[in-house]
Amino acid sequence: MGDKEEGGDPRFQWVLRQVKSAYRNLNVDGSTFAPAEEDMILEFLDGSTITTLWFSESKGGLTVTSSTPANVKKGGDKTTGYLYMLKTSSDPVSESNYRDQLVVGDLTAGLTPLDHMARVAHEIYLPLITNPRNQEVWSEMVLKEVVESVNGFMANVQITQGQVEGMTCLPLPPDSDLMEVEEPVNGDLLETGVLPADVNEISANKERIHVLEGALITWTKQIKAVLKQDPEQLLKGASHPGPLSELDFWYNMSSNLNSIFAQLQSEKVRRVLRYLDRAKSTYTTPFGKLCKEMFQARARANSNHKFLKSLRPYFEDLESEMDFQNLATHFRPIMHLVLLVWKGSPYYNTPARLVVLMREICNTLIRQACKYLSGDRIFEMIEQEQSRQAVEMLRTTLRIFGQFKSTYFDYKAKANEEVPENKWSKVQNNAIFVRLDSFLERCHDILELTQTIMQFSKLAKIEVGGTKGKTLTVSVQQIHTDFQAAVNAFKGVPYDIMDVGAKQFDDDFYEFRCSIKELERRLGAVVSLAFDDCATVYGRFKLFDSFEGLLERPIIQDELEKKYVSLVQSYGLDLKIVQEQFLTSRDEPPKSVNAPPIAGALSWCRGLVERIQIPMRKLQELDRTILEREEAKEVHKVYKTIEASLQEYENQKIEEWGRDVEASSAAKLKLPLLVRHPESRHLTTNFDPALTKLLREVKYFLLLGLDVPKSARDIYNQVEVFRQWRCNLDLVVDANNEVLKILLPVEKPLLQSYLDKFDKTIEEGINKLNWTSSGVNEFIEIAMEQVQLVKEITQSMKDNLNNVNGIMEKWAKPIMERKPKPVDEEEFERNYKGLKATRYAEIREGGRDISSFLKETNKVLKVSNASVYWRDYVDFVNNIVIDGLAHVITVSLEYLLDQIDPDSIKKGNKLPMLEITLDLIGQEAKFVPDVGTTENGKGVRDRVNSWIGSFVLISTLVKRLDTPDGNFMREMHTDYDVGSLLAIINETLSENEAACDDLKAQFEEHSYLWTTDLPIYFKEFMDDAWFTTELDSRQLDLAKYKDAITKYESVKAKIQQLESPTDVGWLRVNTTPIKQSLVSLSGKWINMFTSRLKNYLVDKLTTLEDFMLQVKEGLEMEVSGGEGEETNKENLMEVMSNIRDVKKAMDVTQEMFQPLRDCISVLRDHGVDINDTMVKKHTVQDYLEDAPMHWDQVVKKTFQIKETILPLQMAEASTLKEELESFFLKMREYRNDFRANAPFNFSGPIEEAYGSLDQYANGLFEMERQASAYNEKEDLFEMNVSKYPEVSDTKQELRLLKNLWDFKAMMLSVHGSWKSALWSEIQTDKLEDENRKLLKTLRANGNDNAVIKGWNVYRDIENSIKDMAIVLPLVADLHHPAMRDRHWSMLAKICEVTEVNPHDPKFTFDDMIALNLHLHVDDVSECVETATKEKKIEDNLAKIESEWSNFELLYVPHKDTEMFVIKMVEEVVEALDAHQLELQTMIGLGKFVDHFRDKVLDWQQKLGNVQEVTKLWETVSKMWGSLESIFLASADIRSQLPDDTKRFEGIDGEFKELMKGACGTPNVLEACLVDGREEGLRSMKERLELCQKSLNEYLDVKKKIFPRFYFVSAIALLDMLANGTNPPKIIPYLGDCYDSLNDVRFVADPEKEGELSTKTVDLMIAKDKEKMPMFETFTMEGEVEVYLNNLTEHMRYTLKLWLRDGVEAGSAWDIGEADKRRHVWVKVYPAQVVCTGSQIYWTEETGASLEELEGGQEDAVKRYLATCKDRLAHLITLVLGDLERGDRTKIITLITLDVHGRDVVNKLITDKVESVGAFLWQQQLRFDFDPSNLDTNIKICDYKTKYFYEWVGNTGRLVITPLTDRCYITLTMGLRLFLGGAPAGPAGTGKTETTKDLARALALPCYVYNCSDQMSYLTMADIFRGLTQTGAWGCFDEFNRINIEVLSVVSAQLRAIQNALIYNKPSCDIGFGEIMVKRVAGFATCGFFITMNPGYAGRTELPD
Repeated sequence: MGDKEEGGDPRFQWVLRQVKSAYRNLNVDGSTFAPAEEDMILEFLDGSTITTLWFSESKGGLTVTSSTPANVKKGGDKTTGYLYMLKTSSDPVSESNYRDQLVVGDLTAGLTPLDHMARVAHEIYLPLITNPRNQEVWSEMVLKEVVESVNGFMANVQITQGQVEGMTCLPLPPDSDLMEVEEPVNGDLLETGVLPADVNEISANKERIHVLEGALITWTKQIKAVLKQDPEQLLKGASHPGPLSELDFWYNMSSNLNSIFAQLQSEKVRRVLRYLDRAKSTYTTPFGKLCKEMFQARARANSNHKFLKSLRPYFEDLESEMDFQNLATHFRPIMHLVLLVWKGSPYYNTPARLVVLMREICNTLIRQACKYLSGDRIFEMIEQEQSRQAVEMLRTTLRIFGQFKSTYFDYKAKANEEVPENKWSKVQNNAIFVRLDSFLERCHDILELTQTIMQFSKLAKIEVGGTKGKTLTVSVQQIHTDFQAAVNAFKGVPYDIMDVGAKQFDDDFYEFRCSIKELERRLGAVVSLAFDDCATVYGRFKLFDSFEGLLERPIIQDELEKKYVSLVQSYGLDLKIVQEQFLTSRDEPPKSVNAPPIAGALSWCRGLVERIQIPMRKLQELDRTILEREEAKEVHKVYKTIEASLQEYENQKIEEWGRDVEASSAAKLKLPLLVRHPESRHLTTNFDPALTKLLREVKYFLLLGLDVPKSARDIYNQVEVFRQWRCNLDLVVDANNEVLKILLPVEKPLLQSYLDKFDKTIEEGINKLNWTSSGVNEFIEIAMEQVQLVKEITQSMKDNLNNVNGIMEKWAKPIMERKPKPVDEEEFERNYKGLKATRYAEIREGGRDISSFLKETNKVLKVSNASVYWRDYVDFVNNIVIDGLAHVITVSLEYLLDQIDPDSIKKGNKLPMLEITLDLIGQEAKFVPDVGTTENGKGVRDRVNSWIGSFVLISTLVKRLDTPDGNFMREMHTDYDVGSLLAIINETLSENEAACDDLKAQFEEHSYLWTTDLPIYFKEFMDDAWFTTELDSRQLDLAKYKDAITKYESVKAKIQQLESPTDVGWLRVNTTPIKQSLVSLSGKWINMFTSRLKNYLVDKLTTLEDFMLQVKEGLEMEVSGGEGEETNKENLMEVMSNIRDVKKAMDVTQEMFQPLRDCISVLRDHGVDINDTMVKKHTVQDYLEDAPMHWDQVVKKTFQIKETILPLQMAEASTLKEELESFFLKMREYRNDFRANAPFNFSGPIEEAYGSLDQYANGLFEMERQASAYNEKEDLFEMNVSKYPEVSDTKQELRLLKNLWDFKAMMLSVHGSWKSALWSEIQTDKLEDENRKLLKTLRANGNDNAVIKGWNVYRDIENSIKDMAIVLPLVADLHHPAMRDRHWSMLAKICEVTEVNPHDPKFTFDDMIALNLHLHVDDVSECVETATKEKKIEDNLAKIESEWSNFELLYVPHKDTEMFVIKMVEEVVEALDAHQLELQTMIGLGKFVDHFRDKVLDWQQKLGNVQEVTKLWETVSKMWGSLESIFLASADIRSQLPDDTKRFEGIDGEFKELMKGACGTPNVLEACLVDGREEGLRSMKERLELCQKSLNEYLDVKKKIFPRFYFVSAIALLDMLANGTNPPKIIPYLGDCYDSLNDVRFVADPEKEGELSTKTVDLMIAKDKEKMPMFETFTMEGEVEVYLNNLTEHMRYTLKLWLRDGVEAGSAWDIGEADKRRHVWVKVYPAQVVCTGSQIYWTEETGASLEELEGGQEDAVKRYLATCKDRLAHLITLVLGDLERGDRTKIITLITLDVHGRDVVNKLITDKVESVGAFLWQQQLRFDFDPSNLDTNIKICDYKTKYFYEWVGNTGRLVITPLTDRCYITLTMGLRLFLGGAPAGPAGTGKTETTKDLARALALPCYVYNCSDQMSYLTMADIFRGLTQTGAWGCFDEFNRINIEVLSVVSAQLRAIQNALIYNKPSCDIGFGEIMVKRVAGFATCGFFITMNPGYAGRTELPD
């Protein structure tokens, strides 16, 4: 920037000057701008992207931006001014023309852009235009036009400025046209309105006058426009404004006129008026009058605004009121203020003003009413059957409007009284309320419409009974249909019916009324007919009730008036029946099962009273004149008599009970609180049943409103105290009994000290305290605390044991998996290794968890590890682990057996698991891999054994619990099941291997093809395939060759036909490789024979041809010269040789021709082509044909030559004999020399030995040559051939000796090459291999040739190799990397040398050999072992140190907060255990660890501390995380547990501070070894446990309120309580509380459009996705436990209503229209309603048919059986069609019930049952619906109960078999006797499902618990508390798995509950205080059932 500032860039200089000029207060220079701003300015000048720059002052400096500031866009900045600079185009700015290309301007602070434009136009452009110098070039016309345009533009700008501000702005003429007048002539025009005197000078300036008059005309138009405004104009439009429009009008009018007035008072306006006044302008006088009008209007507007503004807040509240019903609260304040305005305002007190204001108020009210209730909403509510609500809303609207008019009239009267001179009576009411009255009339019409619809809508659900019921019902339905048509026609109008402007409404509504009157006449006739058809008075009253509301309509009422007399008569007959019932049953009145005697009798009595009173009241309500008839008076007299009798009976019973109360002694309260069973030690709450009975009677008396004696009331006043005591004592008792019941014999001694302490505490309640004692609460509190401690310890121990069993179950799956298709062994092994590693890790982790659980149990029990009882318990758990591991192994073995067993493979149609290959490898047919075991362990059997080994190896993954170390391998090897499976697997494998061998045998049948040494075999064959002819010549045996070729061709064909691949059991064998090999071999064999024949043929003929040529040439040699010349001996010998050869070959050659011809034939027969085979340029065939002739010629010539040379031959034979004798002596001499002097025992240099051997070898060669020559001569001269054995013997020995010395030379060379090897390069393994090969080769030679072992040279070689074999292993050991300097020093001492330095780069193998290591073998080995062990320790320590330097703790975010909590990485946990184990192992290594002992001990301490701290840390993190959201986020818990909240807040602060500091230290060691960390975490853990304990006690309180909380996990319950005010977060847990209810649907929020409510629901959703709409919406508000209780009741009430409707609709199954048939009805109602309703009708119809049978209709039951079959057939047809999933399940369930019902009816017929009292009928589950109270009574045998109405959803039902019936009878009889049920039988036989199915039939929630030996009496107590208080059933599956000790406590708990049921107690105590017993209509519904699998392992025999 500096360069630019100093003058480089003129453009930048110019920009800088402009900025300096604009901001003189700032020191602007080149350094003012930031680098980015400088770049922006340069881009602006040089680039094309930036076209504008904005400069502004900010914080004492300048800022530059290229975008328009936001406040400039919005209309200017009041505080900030801007300097803008823009380019005229987007091109770069040139340095020469920048002034023309840049435009600069500013926006002054405080001005809008419009203000700025006005100022620029006025101060810049106007002076420029009016400057005379600028006008010189313009003509006068142009000048005038320009000036006028500019003035007009400026005037428009000023007007627009005013309009923007909501004001009228009077535009001023240009300043040049304004002239000052020294003095006014006649005063100010604005003041006087009189024109001034004539002034010629002013008048002469016409142009200026014209301009000013134009301005005046504009002002006049503007002012008149303002004065014309009237608020009443708004009412004439269609917008119907509210009162705020009136207030806004006067506010705007006032502001506008005040603005005009201020402008008129300005100096410039006055100057204009004075100028025109002096100019005598004709416009000034009218303008003066207009100004006076304006002043008056201004005064009026200001006054009205002043008085009306007080109404604004009230009108705003009126228009914004959201609750329509609150509108009335606004009326009086508004009217009061209106009256005050009327009284006080000088202008706003006229009828016109009041009418406008009131009409606008009415508009607002109408608008609010339409918003409150629109026409569409009315129709919508009608469609949703909410007509009643619509009626109420319409009535509310009429009431509010009536209140408004009443308020107005009140204030009108008040105004007339207080302002008599200006009364409101002048105002016409219809002028004010014309639109309101129209709206009210419309509301009345719509009210009538809605009421009519509401009344007639009842017809849709009305079904008329009686003989004519079907016809009448159809008529009613038709009337309803016609009514619906009329309603739908009216709904279809094209306007909003609430719109008073819709005039068509009157016509449409009139037509609707006419239609309704006609329907009323029709309905009256139907009701009259139905009345006549009713047989009973109650039926008639019920008929009238059905048509309630409709009967009041005049037309219908006239029709029914004559029917009332008959009604009175019917009532009289019913009174007599009541009287008779009373007299008959007064001594033994019927009562509810659970009702006390007296209260039950009184309830029956009051029932009779109600039966006679209700009809009487209804008669009185119908018409008073009816009761004035004589017959009615007689009926009334009977009514009074019966009523008096019933009242007398009631008084008598009350008196009797009062006497009995005195007999109930208060001494019952003196009984002790508790009693203990002497044997089982179980406790029982000792509250006398007589007291319970008394309290129940008092309770019912009070409910009936009867007086109770004081003594009884005094006892009853303490009922809540007794209830709490009993509940709490029951809790204590149950907890104690449960603990005693669930404790195993091995567990009880561990808890004995805690049990003894509890027994000591409870002794006071057994011997001292009674129900009137003081201190009971304190006793209960102490006992509860003690028993809770015992329960918690027991539960913890049981939980840990359950966890161990859970781990065992989790392990119980096969370790291996197979692919669906065969795979090769390598692929299978890869997959198996991955799966095995995963399962091993899982089992290893489980083992650690088991140890952890056992440690946790020990910690909870606080017993010594050395305790005998603890050791017994450890053994017990250890045995569980043994069983679990054995099970894992057996499961895997069974899976393996299933895969390899042939029967399993065949049964499952499985493919083989592995694929192997059968191939020819070497000289053997082998499986690849081998099917058996192999040395390298890679056979299939080896692989299977490795799998089995990996199964069994599982036992080594889990650490034993009963010993510090060791595993379970021994137990697994001795396990019977494991051993049996191994034996079966081995047997199966052996069988499969045998099958594989059989397959291989098929190929080994041809093993000779590869096992036979082909050259040797063929040589032997060729040797054998000869035959000797008669001429003693050898010829080929062609028959053998032919047979051999044929044989191998058949072998080849047979091999090709073998199958490939072949499945052998679980193996697929690929035999293709061996097939290919054998086919190739067989072809090779065939070729071998054919080639032999072919070659033999060619060789024979070629040899013959060569022989004949040789003979011809030899016979032609010259033997003797001429006469006197010596015989040529060489030629003679040659000729004799040829003659000999021909003579020998003569016969043989002639004999061979035919065999050769046969040979050609054989070759051709076997497909061998010989046409291209040549012999001396002739084909074989041709040559063979000519050969005999050529041979005959040679023989003939030979004999001719022989006769010629015979004399010469005889002369040479004598000389040869002498030479032979001399050669024999020479041979004998050579042999003796060799034996004496050859190097057999020589020990000298090798070179000398080799020299001697060479010498003897040369001599032997010469001897052989000479012997061969002499033998040849002997044969030639036909002499005997001599033998020379010395030659062969010497040759053999010389060869052996030479080989031995070669071996020694090679051995010395090899050993010598080793010595020069450097120490670091020695490869001892390789050297040892070579040395072993040398020794092996030497000994093999000695074995083959035993003679050499006696030679010294052999023994020397053997000793050298043995010495080296000793040295090499020691050298290998000394190469170990563990060798340190201390170890080399030890070696030097052993070898007695000064030092051994292998680090010397020149140290070689020869140096090590020099140490004579073979003399110190043991010492050297010990030295190496020490080094190795120390190296292992060193490496392990280094590894531990390295890993722990990198191990880091994982800090994870806590939920969605910035807080982090610790999470242990699995790698760290595993390393911690492994490293501690390694360190312990190191310590046990004795002398080998001495060098590292201190370091090992240090690491042991560190890792021990880390383990303890991380365990504490994780525990604290989890506890803090689970409690944080509860204590810090739940207001309810904070208020309920203030002390614990405060305690937790302190922990929270400490923990967060700890985590804050820890997050910066990720390393595990650094984080865990901080001073004081362990103590701090331990302290936090102890305090968190206190918080948790308090929280649990708080949860118990919540569970008592909503007992279903007992079925929810603690975590879920805490979440529910924390989110109790947010119901959507509670919904996910509904499924845990209810049998079926799983979800609800939230309705739309009326206050938030488009959003759902978070509290109100209208539909329930089951777990099976069935949906059930609620009849009323339900709001979830308040405490979660309270509204969940309400939701439960709402669920039951909804189900009752659905069942009521379903039962009512079911009456038309067989008589209604097609759409009301049963198979249609099924789809309409929920599954539970369908099933229960069908059962109700089946019960009713079956009973009725039996009654008809008893009455004489013999085919009644058979007819009903046909009905049952017909209904069933319809359902079957339905289920065969397309159905939705829910409907299909529902219908199948109904079919199940119908089939059972049909079978029962059929059996009734078969067994000839004749009455409803027959046991076959009584044993059925029968349902009876009571419409009066919507109860459903259920009976089976003598068991009675009420339908519980728990929603069970669409879950299906079991098929009901005879066994199911018997189970139902047995279980219900158990309930009848206040007992439970215990179905027993093998697993999977339906014990639990039958119990659940019976519960579903009764609509009872049934909770199933899978029992185990981990369940404690505390667990059972919680379950019993939940079941008893909920009234639910509990089914305890495999109950006998619970420990016998726990069962003993459970029995006491159950006995306490059963006693409460037997004695009808309202509560019971199972050891933890009183709990209420849930009853429905007096019936206790809770039940307890157990199912057991007798004889199974781990099951307890239940005690008697």
